[in-house]
Amino acid sequence: MVEDSELFIGLDVSKDSHAVAVAEGGRDGEVRSHGEIGSDAASVRRFVRKLDRPGLRLRFCYEAGPTGYGLKRLIEEMGHECAVIAPSLIPRRPGERVKTNRRDAVKLARLYRAGELTEIWTPDEAHEAMRDLVRAREAAVKDRTRKRQERGTPVRALWPAPPTPVVREDQPRTNSWTCGSDPRIRACSPTSRTASPPLCASDRQAACTA
Repeated sequence: MVEDSELFIGLDVSKDSHAVAVAEGGRDGEVRSHGEIGSDAASVRRFVRKLDRPGLRLRFCYEAGPTGYGLKRLIEEMGHECAVIAPSLIPRRPGERVKTNRRDAVKLARLYRAGELTEIWTPDEAHEAMRDLVRAREAAVKDRTRKRQERGTPVRALWPAPPTPVVREDQPRTNSWTCGSDPRIRACSPTSRTASPPLCASDRQAACTA
């Protein structure tokens, strides 16, 4: 296979469109921008068919990001290579500050041809679904913890520390401010809490020892 029988295609992907650049094989091959294509499957298939020719090897690459791995699977289903690149391992020149979609696509195509990009492992659909489920559960646990802390803030303004909780045999012991820990919390309605003036330190201590 000769050097110019393959093309390296860099894709700067986003939600609505993909910037495309093509680098010809060989050290001195031309690197040119092909503008932008739609991010939908039909636009991607149409662009790939436009580049495809008998005996020509197409090698695609794009940075890993929030768009996921659907583009890689689509290109591979059409019989071509597609690599997902680790963004943190892309070589960057000192002082390189200007970033545009077109420049990023050209840079990806040029570096991919030179072999200077690092491909990451891409999960299949089952692994990706499990990963999304784990991340969603972690976010839900963090949100629940934050809500519990916010719920205890008004109570701490009335009493400096939670009293000894009243624990039943069928309940685990806890030191958190809850309705089951002290009947005074159940007696505090929003109306009475906002209508009464704030307690000073001595009043709070007296309330806790009462």
